[in-house]
Amino acid sequence: PVTKFIVGTRIGTKAAIVSLVIYTAPFLARLLENSLLDVNAGIIEAAQAMGQYIQIVIHFVLPEAFASIILALTTGTIALIGATAMAGYIGGGGIGNIALTYGYQTFNFPLMFSTVFILIAVSYTHLRAHETR
Repeated sequence: PVTKFIVGTRIGTKAAIVSLVIYTAPFLARLLENSLLDVNAGIIEAAQAMGQYIQIVIHFVLPEAFASIILALTTGTIALIGATAMAGYIGGGGIGNIALTYGYQTFNFPLMFSTVFILIAVSYTHLRAHETR
């Protein structure tokens, strides 16, 4: 009902985009929040002691959290790729749609197995990334 209200349809690429944004936005926001909260408070204190109030985020916090932000964006991208596989089921495209349409329905088993292998590898990488955090 939400996608029908927003974009006028419940299936297809437009409906899948709404669902993917609703799924991914809070997940990425939480990952980025954790990256920014991991910055040492001493760095912020030092910046304030130097009189740098406006530029604290740009010149101190973001460079310090850069590696963690890259890791968070990588994890979010892997989760989004996994979610697009499910979006293929409702006609939203993605790797799942390739496996279903061109692999399973046309009996092209090498293509189907290769896309399923890619999906399993991405899901495994996603799980391993969450175990190490």
